[in-house]
Amino acid sequence: MNAKPQKKNRCKDCPSKQRDEWAARGARLRFELRRHHLSLCEMNIAELILDKTFGWGRAATVFPALRFFADFTDIRESDVVKVLKSLHAMRIISITRTKGAPTYSIREDTESWKVKPRATVATMSRAQNLLRECNGLAPLDVFEEAALNFKNGPVANFKTSLIG
Repeated sequence: MNAKPQKKNRCKDCPSKQRDEWAARGARLRFELRRHHLSLCEMNIAELILDKTFGWGRAATVFPALRFFADFTDIRESDVVKVLKSLHAMRIISITRTKGAPTYSIREDTESWKVKPRATVATMSRAQNLLRECNGLAPLDVFEEAALNFKNGPVANFKTSLIG
């Protein structure tokens, strides 16, 4: 019999749903980065890794040379090494080698980070809503606000165990 191959039913929304999921996860991590005690250089490097991983819909990304960190952040290469070691020691980032190239990722398990938070989720939520009120905006869940501010992504309705 000559049976025609059937066309696969592909969801046209699937790529956008994946982007939304990555954006929501990235927004939650950006919020967590801001909530913890990090120096300006540590924050810049961590956010760069976050942008080049979750912003691109990837779990990890390759930076073939330290020069790339320096170019994006204006931090000297000698200081980039120190900052990367510090972020790795705090368990905020993971550094591995893939086919000999250094690969960087943000650890999503924020409970394992070895850095003290400077503020609780409740404190940041109160401050955010007070600021929104002063600017004539309605109160908004802190994670929804974070998702709105991550790469102009759509509002993602996600909750974590951080909210009690």
